[in-house]
Order: sequence, then C-alpha cells, then structure tokens
Amino acid sequence: FVLSARNLGLSEGRIFSRHVAPVVLVRMLPAAVFQMQAIAAAESALSYLGLGVQRAGGALFASSWGSMLNDGQQVVMEQPLEVMIPAACLALLLVGLTVLGNRLQRALKED
Repeated sequence: FVLSARNLGLSEGRIFSRHVAPVVLVRMLPAAVFQMQAIAAAESALSYLGLGVQRAGGALFASSWGSMLNDGQQVVMEQPLEVMIPAACLALLLVGLTVLGNRLQRALKED
C-alpha cells in the first residue's frame, strides 16, 4: 500500500494517516490496554511489598492501593473495610481493563 501510494504521488503525511496509522492502531491499542493492566498489577504488588511508590513526606493518604492493603493488614480484624475497599477497587480496575482490552481486540479484528 505504501509503495503504491508513493507511486501515485501522495505526500508522506497522507500516506501515514491513511495507510500506516490505521494498521498500527489496530495492533497497538489492545496491547496498550493490556500493558496498563500489567503495570497496575505490578505497581500494586510492589507497593504492597514496600518496594513501590512511597508516601510523600507527611502525606496523609497512601499513594497506592498496594500500600493501602499493606497498611490495612494490621487492622483487618477491627476494620475490614480498610482492606476490602482498596482490594475491590484494584480488582475492578484489573477486570475492567481486561474486558476493555478483549472488546477492543474483538472490535478491531472485525473491521
């Protein structure tokens, strides 16, 4: 397609926008969504272990769901919501990104 478009005298910008970009987006968009899921899971796991993003000096709130889970584990018997809410939010994010990635793959394969 690119060689044919060049032979027809189309500009580089038009070739990219009409022929190259759609092919790249079809492959890259679902992959990017799945990468976001993997990054979110890895960041939460590392923060849970104390190796991820740390709280800013004197910050009142934890900076990650993983660190919230780690902090809540000491008081889980007295305040179970302190663990259940960040765990539910993390689970919803990961499931949502999985569903979004799968639907993007299906939708872009059909086109």
